[in-house]
Amino acid sequence: GSGAAGRTIPSGGRGAAAMGVDDDDHATAQDRLRRLGFEYRECEEDGQTRLYHIRTDTRVGDHNWGMFLRGVYPLVARAAMAYVHEVAEQQPFNMRWVDLPRPAGVDPCARVGRVLVSADLTRNTHGLLVLVPGSGHVRAAIWGRQLCVSDCLERGSALPFIRAARARGWASVCFDPNASCVDDETGDPPSTPLAGSETGADHVAEAWLHIVIHTSPARAVAVVAHSAGGEWVLRCLQAEGLPPPHLPRVRALCFTDSIHTMAGSRLGPERLAMLKASGKHWRAGRGALDEPMEDDRA
Repeated sequence: GSGAAGRTIPSGGRGAAAMGVDDDDHATAQDRLRRLGFEYRECEEDGQTRLYHIRTDTRVGDHNWGMFLRGVYPLVARAAMAYVHEVAEQQPFNMRWVDLPRPAGVDPCARVGRVLVSADLTRNTHGLLVLVPGSGHVRAAIWGRQLCVSDCLERGSALPFIRAARARGWASVCFDPNASCVDDETGDPPSTPLAGSETGADHVAEAWLHIVIHTSPARAVAVVAHSAGGEWVLRCLQAEGLPPPHLPRVRALCFTDSIHTMAGSRLGPERLAMLKASGKHWRAGRGALDEPMEDDRA
């Protein structure tokens, strides 16, 4: 239903300012959403975190989001993503943003790419969960903007994955491959791409090497990659991104509607065997969840 049965969630921290959703650096994402006429609440029906239209006390859903968000969708969507980041930076997640290395010869003042990491990244030897979104306007820890505003954060964001990793004693990292493609203030391409993360592929390659190969001491690595993220991750599995000593660390590769192709010719026999042994590809379809389906790609 679209009724108002929901518990108001307090405003979060100051992390939302990084998303450029408000001129006031002290405003939270929830503050900005409220100024736009919306707020996130915990739905009493199912406990999910859903967006509500404040004036009408109505839950935003598939049937009405176009009406409520007409003319303000880009602003609401950016605030929603910033809200996810605020939640990730607070208890119990306590994640933080970490800059990627600055490429040699680049202006010291040039902006570089960042990733969102759990506080135990550098000391967790048990496991590391790598979360990679697709291309477009989505940012770190976001699977789909529209899902965040018209469904719930539990489906539109990676927060449930981070929570599950914590429960298993694993560290987490959320890559942010689209930061060079979307300006936080305007939603348009920025005038100057981020150094070393000029494209989504560049960002994922650099983040993979810096975080997975050179920083994390985790003995096991699991990856969840959506859409174009799957193509970018496949590149990381090639020899230059995954040196032979690190092959045994990759225990699980989970692709969702990935666009990668030609895995066999690109990886070679040993790496293809690793992909087949540890990889699964979930694709949207009419069947039940986890029901096997044909894959027509190599």
